[in-house]
Amino acid sequence: MLAYPDPLKATHFLNALRAAEKLSFPARPLADVEIRRLEQQRCECEDWSLVRVAEEFRTDRVRNVRFRGRIVLGKLYGWVRRCGFHEAAGIENVTLEDCLIEDGVVIRDVRLISGMKIGHGVLIAGCGEISHQAGSSFGVGFTIPMIETGGRATRSYPEMTFEEAAHSVRPAGNIRGLAAYLRRIDAYAAHCRSRHGIIQPHAILVDTPRIENSFIGSYAEVRAAQRLSECVLLSSHDHPVVVEDGAIIRKSLLQWGSHVASLSIVEGSLLCEYSSVERHGKVFKSIIGPNTTIAEGEVTSSLIGPFVGFHHQALLIGVVWPEGKGNVGYGCNCGSNHTGKAPDQEFWPGEGMFLGLGVNVKFPGCFTGSPYTFIATGVTLPPQRVDVPFSLILDPSDRPDGVPRGTNEIIPGWVLSSNLFAIMRNERKFAARDRAFRTRTDHRILREDTIRLLLAARQSLSELHGKDFYTGEKDWPALGAHFMTERSRLRAIETYTFFIQFYALQGLFGRVRKAGRISPGLVKRKSACVEWDFQRQLILQEGLGKDPTVLLEQYRLLLRKIAVNIEESKARDDRRGIQIIPDYADHHFQAVENPFVRQFYQEVEQIEEEIADLSAG
Repeated sequence: MLAYPDPLKATHFLNALRAAEKLSFPARPLADVEIRRLEQQRCECEDWSLVRVAEEFRTDRVRNVRFRGRIVLGKLYGWVRRCGFHEAAGIENVTLEDCLIEDGVVIRDVRLISGMKIGHGVLIAGCGEISHQAGSSFGVGFTIPMIETGGRATRSYPEMTFEEAAHSVRPAGNIRGLAAYLRRIDAYAAHCRSRHGIIQPHAILVDTPRIENSFIGSYAEVRAAQRLSECVLLSSHDHPVVVEDGAIIRKSLLQWGSHVASLSIVEGSLLCEYSSVERHGKVFKSIIGPNTTIAEGEVTSSLIGPFVGFHHQALLIGVVWPEGKGNVGYGCNCGSNHTGKAPDQEFWPGEGMFLGLGVNVKFPGCFTGSPYTFIATGVTLPPQRVDVPFSLILDPSDRPDGVPRGTNEIIPGWVLSSNLFAIMRNERKFAARDRAFRTRTDHRILREDTIRLLLAARQSLSELHGKDFYTGEKDWPALGAHFMTERSRLRAIETYTFFIQFYALQGLFGRVRKAGRISPGLVKRKSACVEWDFQRQLILQEGLGKDPTVLLEQYRLLLRKIAVNIEESKARDDRRGIQIIPDYADHHFQAVENPFVRQFYQEVEQIEEEIADLSAG
């Protein structure tokens, strides 16, 4: 049972708040001559004694400024050079009220800045009102429900990791631990109450009408957004947050590297590191995992894991998808069967699930035992649980006699046997595009937990026999509300066996490669490495032999078959395209020329050379 962390030990944000209440320089009253110069430069103040400045303060850099309440100004020396701006430090055409402003800032053409602490090197231009109500906690601690009517909920704080969020919405029986964890988040939120809103050093805010009760982190960029209200933007030089082009963000937390743009709306949500909401995307009361992009569609009361592709008009409501790595097609509707009832249901996709064009998912549903399952275009999924990995679910052109009309077909293992190009390419793509620095994602598709699912499915498939087709209702509950043909059963056993054995031999090659030599007793000896020992036992259980040299040759042959499979799964698309579109081949990479296919073959050839050298040595 996983333990919940103590949010109060995640001190990045709280330390920033404490530091913001302190001045980084000694401040002094204005001299009479400085007051006269400021007034000559159209500056106004009812009580100049409330204005204090740094020792080397320059009056020539302050023009047409109205001061209200307590004001502290730093040195206005230097330049701001960022994001195409190259401007001398200075303050002009603005009303300042109860503000602390550090050195080297540029502030111009802003209607009102009230209750803010502004760090050095900040640029603010062309904005409307930037304000903070004393005692506001920046929206920290709000509840995020995974079910629209409430329930399966967590609370938010800025440094919350995605793993932590996922664990908190699936407590696995540790309800008491979860309750204590949520109370600690409440305590964290109480520590966030601040006298000032915060704009950390080197942030840029331009052409944004309203920013209120918000924390803008270092090097964040807010450009032509519509509104930020009760927000935290955790940002840094290497991982800046960007909010732009008409975006609206309310009561939300944006972590390092996140991006909200093009008229998108984010409300009551947590965007984890390097997640994005783009092109009119809408995210409400949800948690978006690292490296996931939501574009055009809507996500409500959901937890969406890393590397989910959501690039078209679609709808996810009440979706809990911790493993992510999947894709949501245009017109997909998850949450389509409210039928006038309270929206109190949920859907759990499996890792790498592909929801095709126009798919309708009726609640409740659970596919966590079916990673990398593809749902074909136009399929409607009734409420069910499915535990058959790497499957294809489709509306069949022909149903066997005795199968009710409307029942979908499931083909176990189809993704491994017939669409390997897609998932293997994604594996490489995710590894190459992973920009998250706090969340560690295992990009491998074949690993111990997925192989255990293959083993369990193969065992169950082997126990079925003697029928033309099988259903979840009568034969194997793991099939859910689908039917499976005998032909598909036999092929799935063969496919699962192939990849179980490949995974085991892949582990052997990794051990030999690391050692730089072949040890004759390698397969016989137990190992302290948990995953290799699992692979070693698989080699023995599958009856592959014990001679590492012979096993490496088997691995080479399987690897070559996988390369051919990848090329063929891409070539099928090419042949279909050429048959339909006359000049298709002139405008598309053919399989043999595809960059990923070519790269994979090159890697296979390199491994073959390594095996030959190891065997000869």
